[in-house]
Amino acid sequence: MTNNYIVIGSINTDLISTVKNFTKPGETVTSTSFTKIHGGKGANQCVALKKLGANTYMIGSIGNDIFGKEYLNEFRNLKINTEGIHIVECSTGLAIIESEENSSNRIILVSGANHELNISHILKKENIINDANIALLQLEIDPKVTLETLKMLKSKNITTILDPAPAIELTNDFFENSDFITPNETETEILTGIYPSDNDSVKKAAEILKNKGANNIIIKAGKKGAFYINRKEMLFMPSYPVNVVDTTAAGDSFNAGFAFGITEYKDIARALKTACSVASLSTTALGAQSAMPSLDKVEELIKKHDDINVLDIS
Repeated sequence: MTNNYIVIGSINTDLISTVKNFTKPGETVTSTSFTKIHGGKGANQCVALKKLGANTYMIGSIGNDIFGKEYLNEFRNLKINTEGIHIVECSTGLAIIESEENSSNRIILVSGANHELNISHILKKENIINDANIALLQLEIDPKVTLETLKMLKSKNITTILDPAPAIELTNDFFENSDFITPNETETEILTGIYPSDNDSVKKAAEILKNKGANNIIIKAGKKGAFYINRKEMLFMPSYPVNVVDTTAAGDSFNAGFAFGITEYKDIARALKTACSVASLSTTALGAQSAMPSLDKVEELIKKHDDINVLDIS
């Protein structure tokens, strides 16, 4: 039986300017290149899933403008189900990205249509939601809507993965209503007050998250890999070695890879390997969705580095 994936979240157009070094306050620098691509944490996760071969549905909101129309066409070209996309009379969401040549980036978000998405619109798509095996959510739409949606999905026993990004402080009910929560290092520090720089600090941060109600915690540690912690064990999955070009959407790619792995394989270790492979490969080209890999490429990287495995560090 085919598994169904839904992504509920943001849809942005990314405007990327590459510079040799980040600008300082009051400084003007010359960009070495400019690119306009499709992005948004929700849409990124949706496209990454589709490229892995998942049967994927997007629930989100776009503006009735050129950016929204271009995005809708892109979804349809990728054969992503667009029944859940709401069109409103305002700007489509934008992400203005300053990308440093050493592979780091800084992002300014313009919410636009993303904050017009509300729970009533989401509930109108229950025909899509009720058939879902797993749902991915983030915080680029109104966080109150994200929380309401998490509660609704929990009542339907649909597995949820919450990416707590962009980073904000969250009340305990976000954790209590999410099956998996996937902060990166910066987000972990904002949520717990602890920067997860080593195994001990990861454990301490995870304890705080568990006390807030989190059941399954994945701390994305960038080029180091990822930690998985629940109430019984703590695992570490190293990242795969690749030639990094651009880290934009690596975290989104990780979440898609984990969602695919945990749904298709029903195994945490296999899901972590899949997630780290997808994330690593997504950094090998400029941009967000254009760099996201196929399942063949993901499995090829895992096979190539069969000496890299999940470690039990409980």
